[in-house]
Amino acid sequence: MDSLSQIVLGAATGELVGGRKLGNRALWLGALAGTIPDLDVFGRFFLDPLANLAFHRGISHSMLFWVIGSVFFGELTLRISRRPILSRWQWWGFYFACFATHVLLDCFTMYGTQLWAPFADTRVAWSTIAVADPLYTVPFLLALVVLSRKAPGTSGRRYWHRFGWAWSLGYLALTLVNKIQVDQTFETSLHEQRIDASRFVSNPTILNNLLWNAAAESEDAFWLAQHSIFDAEQPVWHRIEKNQEWMDTWAGDPVLETLKWFSKGYLHLSPIDSSGHPSVLEFSDLRFGFMRADGGPDDDLVFRFAVDVAPEGHLIFLRAEGGPREGEEMDFLPLLWQRMWGQPIR
Repeated sequence: MDSLSQIVLGAATGELVGGRKLGNRALWLGALAGTIPDLDVFGRFFLDPLANLAFHRGISHSMLFWVIGSVFFGELTLRISRRPILSRWQWWGFYFACFATHVLLDCFTMYGTQLWAPFADTRVAWSTIAVADPLYTVPFLLALVVLSRKAPGTSGRRYWHRFGWAWSLGYLALTLVNKIQVDQTFETSLHEQRIDASRFVSNPTILNNLLWNAAAESEDAFWLAQHSIFDAEQPVWHRIEKNQEWMDTWAGDPVLETLKWFSKGYLHLSPIDSSGHPSVLEFSDLRFGFMRADGGPDDDLVFRFAVDVAPEGHLIFLRAEGGPREGEEMDFLPLLWQRMWGQPIR
């Protein structure tokens, strides 16, 4: 999830574990602890772009870090505290809870986390919520703001704390219900449109949980579709050619293999011009769908990777790109809002 959501969740977790003794300090320390796993973003200053792509949400989001990190930061807090209010075990538990809730929330997104790192590089991704969803974050945040103005141990503080957690957990449960429903719709539409897909995956579009993307794979093509829970008609699947002959050109290349791992095989290579000697390739992670919400062209895909081709023939990863292309930002939000509520794009 986005940083603000993790700060809010960390603050609520801090209040849950240490609010009675620490008061509002539990909120601030919990918010700080809730951001610690995401400090892996600084890997971009030390790693090449491809290694950084694999590093993010890796070891800092693993169960191993829950244990080691909670002990390290618990001991650090004890050392710098003039008058420790919590015991050693309580500080360990404080950080353990903040790290665990952070990672579990990230597991609800499509991006996922390497929960078992460094023993396995599997990304756990339940893909029920977008990486940024204001309807999850804003009410939760407002509850904590009101809570912070109540004295520790009072019924008012407990009420708003419970309200915040009820909203968080209830909304996550709703996203799961929505996913089950839209997955059934996507599966039915694949069957009715006679698409023999071996697998498919769905994911809510950014900033909401109403409009969903889906990607499916058949033997010779990928298929993309979108569906709002308010749509009256079945989703229409759009065929995306695999361009497998070009993918085979770089079979075994470390860059290509990493991108396949990251995208779980839903990797698309944009068409190459007739010269056959492109300067920069564009790969896309099809799981995140397309931008325009109306079955846009191949170059309208959300999550993209720019890759150069070295003179020797191997691939060089340049950067990852997400969201609207430059100059298209203003077109995106009105179309997204329109499609969220089941209105077709004309």
